[in-house]
Amino acid sequence: MKTDFYSGFEGEPEMAFESKKDGHVRQCVRLWYGYFYDLIHRVKAVDGEWRSLALVYHLSEGWFDSSPWRCTDIDAALEQWSTIDLSGLSPERLQVHEAIRRVMRDAIDSGGELWISYD
Repeated sequence: MKTDFYSGFEGEPEMAFESKKDGHVRQCVRLWYGYFYDLIHRVKAVDGEWRSLALVYHLSEGWFDSSPWRCTDIDAALEQWSTIDLSGLSPERLQVHEAIRRVMRDAIDSGGELWISYD
């Protein structure tokens, strides 16, 4: 599975999603921020409210400033991520979506943590 979606975008904002267990990185996906932006903006509000990753993204000003950020409810984040409408996305964006989904799933399956960083 491809895990580097940042190469070629050097100098642009970078994000990383990491599955960690006992302080050790199990899986990591590096990506250009634009890919995340395109995907997170496809998340729909539920009953007019943001939830999970979309809540943190839309309402928590400065969450990038507190990088790295620990996702406290990985199950909810994965559930939300799985609801994103993928129609019309480029093959690269589809790969990014799947790579992030796999890191989330690994964090859950290992009983670990999910960390998101922005640089």
